Amino acid sequence: MNADTENNVISRFYFKKNERLSSKEIKVLFQLGRRIKSKNYLGIYSPKNPDGTKLAVTLKRKWGNAVSRNYEKRTIIEIFRKNKDLIPKNYIIIMRISKNHLSFMEKQQEIISLFMKMSK
Repeated sequence: MNADTENNVISRFYFKKNERLSSKEIKVLFQLGRRIKSKNYLGIYSPKNPDGTKLAVTLKRKWGNAVSRNYEKRTIIEIFRKNKDLIPKNYIIIMRISKNHLSFMEKQQEIISLFMKMSK
């Protein structure tokens, strides 16, 4: 594998700046987006984004302290980053709505199923 091919394969796994929603996009999405719910998460999305898939993760301050909120955000971003191939080209906001303690695999299964529902 040459260096260019290796860099392309590796760069696919980054959470790039152009994959993040801006605050203006988030406001519009909260007003006009479609909502889909699973047991522990709420997804708000807008289909058919020409710029590719963009993600934002939000949690309420009541959800816990900053450490637990940041951990939850990092795990959701990690799941997004590793499963980009399965996700449709949408603007997506994922919000954690319950305080159930889930393992990483349980979170991953639930979020991927949420992404699949968005593509229908």
